[in-house]
Amino acid sequence: YLARSVCRSCSHCTLGQVLLVGTLEGSGRLWEAQQEAEEAYAGFDGDEALGMLLARVYARRGKQAEAEYTLRALIRTSSGGGATGGGATGGGSRSRSAVALEGMQAALAHKQEGNRHYSAGDHERAAAAYSAALEADTAGMLTPTLLANRAQARLSGERFAEALSDCDGAIALDAGSAKLHLRRAACLVALKQPGKAKHDYEAVLRLDPTNEQARAFVDRQDRDEKRKAARGEAASGFGGAFGGGRA
Repeated sequence: YLARSVCRSCSHCTLGQVLLVGTLEGSGRLWEAQQEAEEAYAGFDGDEALGMLLARVYARRGKQAEAEYTLRALIRTSSGGGATGGGATGGGSRSRSAVALEGMQAALAHKQEGNRHYSAGDHERAAAAYSAALEADTAGMLTPTLLANRAQARLSGERFAEALSDCDGAIALDAGSAKLHLRRAACLVALKQPGKAKHDYEAVLRLDPTNEQARAFVDRQDRDEKRKAARGEAASGFGGAFGGGRA
């Protein structure tokens, strides 16, 4: 709410818009962040800060083509309108958008390598490739996707605690992804924490009420919790019956 109020009071500059989009993105509300960024960028066309935010939100939502288009437009603006090939500006120095584009492209290459290793069943090399992609992506354009992929590779390689950590990081940046909550739930089940896994499956159902896997787990967990509660009440009553006769 504070960010929105600042945004409305700073219609003559981009401070409010940058704050608002950054706040939404930081809380994992990527769809809202995209809407606000698109509206703001339309009003301040060519603004690098807003354009970078918009491109990053696009990329984090899996819209790599839109992200690349936005970054290339920023590069053209920073180089005085000339077309760019490798990302260098006309003056010989690279803009933030050029660095971001270069990093994203390198990260995508590592990601493809990781996908090949994962498909071949080499989960360790897949995780290493996704780690290399995260290092190459200096602007954090693809962070949620890369963390999610590495989490899956680590989960398949039975490195459950590390996979859970990756899921936590990805969900912090993309809280509206049912797939990420499913993946974290799988990690928690593997770590024998079904109660925590239930919370993620409930999150999945809020995002996708038709998800049968989540529904089945939540229903089963509810039944187990009721049986445990019933046994606890029975044991308490049994003990009370004997305790009541004492002086």
